Amino acid sequence: MNADSIKAISLIAMTDKPKSRKPTYGAAMNIARILQELYEAQRPPSITDIVERLGISKKTIQRYLKVLNSELSSKNGDDFISISRQNGKEELFLTDKNQGLSAGVFQLASMVIGLKLMDLLSGTVLKEGLEDLKDKLKEGLSSRERKWLIDLDRKFMDTGFGKKNYKEKDDQLDVILQGLLRQLKLEIEYEKGEGESKTYIIRPYTFLIHKGAVLYLLAHVDEYNEVRTFRIEKIKNAVYLKEQAFQYPPKYQPKKIIQGGFGVFAGDPKNQENAVIEFDQGLFEYISTRNWHPSQQFSKPLRGKFRMTVTLDDFKEFKSWAKSFIPEARVVKPSGTCQ
Repeated sequence: MNADSIKAISLIAMTDKPKSRKPTYGAAMNIARILQELYEAQRPPSITDIVERLGISKKTIQRYLKVLNSELSSKNGDDFISISRQNGKEELFLTDKNQGLSAGVFQLASMVIGLKLMDLLSGTVLKEGLEDLKDKLKEGLSSRERKWLIDLDRKFMDTGFGKKNYKEKDDQLDVILQGLLRQLKLEIEYEKGEGESKTYIIRPYTFLIHKGAVLYLLAHVDEYNEVRTFRIEKIKNAVYLKEQAFQYPPKYQPKKIIQGGFGVFAGDPKNQENAVIEFDQGLFEYISTRNWHPSQQFSKPLRGKFRMTVTLDDFKEFKSWAKSFIPEARVVKPSGTCQ
C-alpha cells in the first residue's frame, strides 16, 4: 500500500463523516496510520493497542471501520478490514492481505489436522482434551469465519492405515498424563512377555510418539537409576503416587536419550560405531528424502547403488529395518548384522 492509496482511503473517511461532524486533518492522519499499521503488521494488532497508540476511543475506531467498509471491499466482496476475536481481544486485519483467513482460522485448521494425525488416540482422555481445545478456539471465531470450517473434516484426512488403537488404554493414559504434568511418581505393572510382568516405580519424563502410530514413555526407573523406554500398550496398570512428587531434571534431553538407537531404544554410548547399508539406486528418492536418524548421511548413486551411514550404539531396531529392504539392500557394516 503506497502513500497515494492511504491518502485516497483517508479522504473517503473524511467525506463520509456524519453531517454533524466536520472532517479534520487529524482524523485523516489517524486512519492513514491505522491502515499503514495493518499493512505492515506481521500479526493483527488489537483495537485496544490502536486505541492506546493513537489516543482515540474505541467508538472512533469503529466509526472509521464502518466508513471504510461501506466504501471499500476486498477482492471477493467481503469487508475491506476484518475483525477477529481471539482470547477476548478484537484484532484487525486487511482482508485481502490475510486472504480472508484470520490467525484463529489457521490455528483451528492446524488443530483439526493434528487431530486427524492423532486418530490413534481416539476414545482416550488425550483425544478428548484436544477436542475441547478445538471447541474453545472455534468459540473465538466470527460467524463468517466459521463458514470456512464447515467442510474441514473432508478437506483433511488421514487413512489411519496400520495405526494402533489405544482406546483400551484410556485409564493408563489418564494416569500417565497426570503424572507427567504434575511431576508425580507412578507405579506401573509392565508386561515383559510370555505372561510375565514386573512392577516399577518410575518418574515419567517424556510421552513419545514413534513412526506416527506407536506410543512410548521415557521414564526414570528408581530401581536402576536410569531412564528407560516403555511401550504404552504393555503397561497393564498404572497409579500415580500422590505424596511422591519429583523435580523435572533441568539437563534432561529426550533426544539425547534415544539418539544412539535407530528409533526409541538406545544402548551404551561407549559402544557407538557406524552402520552402513547399501541400497539399489531405485530406492534413492524414498530413502534419502526421509528422516531416519539425526546422524544419517547419504552417498551419491554410483553404478546403480548408494549408501546410507548412521552412527549407533544399539542395532536391534536397525536390523529389523534393514531386513525389510532385502533383497534391494545389504548391510555393509557391521558385518553379519542381518544374518
